Amino acid sequence: MKFYLATILSFLLATQICFSQNVTIDENKSEFPKLKTESLQQITDVELYPNPTMDFLNITLKNSQLEKVQFEMYNIIGNRLEFDLDEINASKYKINVKNLHSGYYLLIVRDPVSRYNKAFKFHKQ
Repeated sequence: MKFYLATILSFLLATQICFSQNVTIDENKSEFPKLKTESLQQITDVELYPNPTMDFLNITLKNSQLEKVQFEMYNIIGNRLEFDLDEINASKYKINVKNLHSGYYLLIVRDPVSRYNKAFKFHKQ
């Protein structure tokens, strides 16, 4: 009980000291730097084409700052699929989808370095 009383008294004393001083806060002179929200957003644009596709799915990464791009493919019920990925250059890839059944699939584009993680839906005819 004495501990709680001492805690409450020290809190009241601290708030009394803070409020008894005429302190004004100037938001323009903050001690903490303001974060730019633009730097926290991902700029990468991902294009899948043609969609719907029959033989190959092309992937283009525009304005990409991704360093170690990884791809995962899932069918519509959530089963992970194996696939052949051809890297054309650092921002263009091609996936052979000839052997897939007709239906909708999800392609996950990931980068563990920048923590980019996004899913894209495509249709195989």
